[in-house]
Amino acid sequence: MTQSMGLGEVCQVKPKGALAPAFLSEKQAASYLNMSVQWLRKCRSNGTGPTWMKFGQAIRYPVAGLEYYISQSNRKFTGEDVVKADQCLKTSRDWKTNFGTRGREHS
Repeated sequence: MTQSMGLGEVCQVKPKGALAPAFLSEKQAASYLNMSVQWLRKCRSNGTGPTWMKFGQAIRYPVAGLEYYISQSNRKFTGEDVVKADQCLKTSRDWKTNFGTRGREHS
């Protein structure tokens, strides 16, 4: 796995006051989460993981969706994973409600 990087490092935002991109590529999203591209692909195939969008042939991850996924991944104890497993689809529905689904082809 690669070393985790902040959004500014992943997107190479240089000018002061410049806007960070709203969407990250697969490679950028994997680096941002400190996970592999293969893990992201497996999540997409299984219908789990962070929300993604498809623009033409390009797969993109909204930064807001990655941050939401991170916030929903917090655990206080090991057994909590079993409790949270049933909420996976709920998390996806919550994100759709808060951020919309435009461009997303996978449910």
